[in-house]
Amino acid sequence: MTPRKNHAGNSHAQRKPPLKTKGKHNLKKAIPADQKERGEWVELLFMANAARLGLKVARPHGDSARFDVIVECGGRLYRVQVKSTLFNRKGCYECLCFWSTTPGRPKPVRPGEPAPKQWKKREAHQYSDEQIDFVAAYVVPEDAWFIIPASEIRTKTLYLPPRERAGRSRYGRFLEAWHLLGAAENGRLTILASAENDLVLEMIRAKVVELSAVAR
Repeated sequence: MTPRKNHAGNSHAQRKPPLKTKGKHNLKKAIPADQKERGEWVELLFMANAARLGLKVARPHGDSARFDVIVECGGRLYRVQVKSTLFNRKGCYECLCFWSTTPGRPKPVRPGEPAPKQWKKREAHQYSDEQIDFVAAYVVPEDAWFIIPASEIRTKTLYLPPRERAGRSRYGRFLEAWHLLGAAENGRLTILASAENDLVLEMIRAKVVELSAVAR
């Protein structure tokens, strides 16, 4: 059956409007609900942003490494652990920043006795600069990246400020600090229009404006 046409001669079977990308609320609606899927989504966001800034990215084989992404620039390699947060506590975003282990089942108190039924709780460990070089923490509601050197992290929880309060926070100087990974200081992106569709171009232009405002 041929779709009817309106007075202008256009088909009523029009394409759906493109996904809006402006505003915090639109971004929040699009995030995965499952925690593991959200982590994978944030890693992809990080790699896409790094690639657009001219950095080379790779993933380690398996999941036994403490870092999620390898970033290369100018022959230097950086190990990056990617984190994210949605949780706002008293004006700051609380981002858990540790790795954990699960001890084995407790051993018997005496030889020949059955092992206790209870299992020990998972143990949290702080990242060290021997394991990673940077933590890339993504504040989802703010659409903001904090690129923090591992040597600057002293706790297992990061309290990251909203953009408007970044200048008064300990980690504020690392907001959109992609230059620490080797990206250009001005944060300009190279856009190849022939290889991008309209939606992606809109997203990149918005990021250019955002990075330019942060760099001022």
